[in-house]
Amino acid sequence: MASGAMAVMAEHRCNGLTGTPLTLNFRVVNQSPGARLSTEVDAEEVRVYPNPFQGSFRLKSPVKGPLLLYDVSSHKVLELSTVQPEQAIQPSPDLAPGVYFLQVGEGANVQRRKLLKIP
Repeated sequence: MASGAMAVMAEHRCNGLTGTPLTLNFRVVNQSPGARLSTEVDAEEVRVYPNPFQGSFRLKSPVKGPLLLYDVSSHKVLELSTVQPEQAIQPSPDLAPGVYFLQVGEGANVQRRKLLKIP
């Protein structure tokens, strides 16, 4: 994509009826490779899958240390003193569906991920 001013034109439709044409004007300001999304996975990053999860999820972690899982109210719902490089994590079956925050490691090596538990 080229840098500079861009425009996208669209038309709103409701119940099959044509609405008012809309124009969105924007400017591309940063084309550096660091500003782009990438599907490459860093070997030093914690990976969690599947996400969303139902009963359990798998963790791949180069980080050593504790694993903590918090709910959106910052209540700790799971704590493991150490993690293996790859392991299955089985939270309590009573864990309600919702958003959770996973923290692996401690100090300068801590990594965090957002997880979604589905019914």
